[in-house]
Amino acid sequence: GETLADTKVRLRHRLGMNEKDFSKVKIAIVPRTSYAKPEYLEDDDIILSEKELSNEECLGLDHVDSAISRVEKVIFIRG
Repeated sequence: GETLADTKVRLRHRLGMNEKDFSKVKIAIVPRTSYAKPEYLEDDDIILSEKELSNEECLGLDHVDSAISRVEKVIFIRG
């Protein structure tokens, strides 16, 4: 039950990203179904706890890294 702004600080440290790079990251609630659209969050939105998210949703980080071409980087964080 914390704001996205607070969660972003913890995520940035966990990922080892600097503030400039992490400021480009968009965070969303992502349904696990393949064609569903993610629901992007704003800094003042309240993040739900794992108990409140359904088994069909997860937290997604969207970051376009223009320095990498044709290579996908995927990071999984298990809480």
